[in-house]
Amino acid sequence: MKDFTPKQLTPKQEKEKEELQKQKSFNGLTAKEWASLSKNVWNDVSSPRVGKHLDHGATFPEKLANRFIQMYSKEGDLVLDPFLGTGTT
Repeated sequence: MKDFTPKQLTPKQEKEKEELQKQKSFNGLTAKEWASLSKNVWNDVSSPRVGKHLDHGATFPEKLANRFIQMYSKEGDLVLDPFLGTGTT
């Protein structure tokens, strides 16, 4: 009879496993990181319509831009912001 009890990995093995997962992913995120960024409801992004951004009609929170950049680009990629807006990206 086979033993299906998962084996405990050493911290070094865990780190190696995580690095391998990052290499396999298209954007350098682990499955756990991707899952936390791509949830259906983002209740941690607040409105930026305060202070100096109040006059601009289409301001978006920096956290929103950051989340999309993390999800869809790799470290070192060039990110185009064609509308510039208030310059948060």
